[in-house]
Amino acid sequence: MSNSNIRADKNIKGGDVSLVNNELQNILEKSRSLISQGKPAEYIPELKKVSPELLGLAVSTLDGEEYKLGDYNHKFTIQSVSKVITLTSILMTNPLEKI
Repeated sequence: MSNSNIRADKNIKGGDVSLVNNELQNILEKSRSLISQGKPAEYIPELKKVSPELLGLAVSTLDGEEYKLGDYNHKFTIQSVSKVITLTSILMTNPLEKI
């Protein structure tokens, strides 16, 4: 399931990759420790097909660098988080007075 070696795939241009690695590792580890506090919604069939223990993290910087940790190679269903993506798109492409 999870990758035991948490790593960043590339270095940040002009940045401290070890600092970024440490921060992302901390985020992943803290998040992983919270998995047991919840459970997938039982009324969503796609969520029943996936282990709730899977956890992936992918970050792309504005410079085009990519950091991928944990179970990032696994395909995840995005379900309700798609609402955040849609809202972000609307906020970025429309004046606030029209929203």
